Amino acid sequence: MKKEIHNCPECGDQLHEGQHKFDDGLFLVKYCKKCGFRTEKPE
Repeated sequence: MKKEIHNCPECGDQLHEGQHKFDDGLFLVKYCKKCGFRTEKPE
């Protein structure tokens, strides 16, 4: 099982979470407002 990330691996700031719907389904998106780091994974 992968460890959940809560802080940005690039700058250390807190990540914000949300759901985005794309053509290929619903994704959990984590992003950093400070540096722009972003990760998307299917739900």
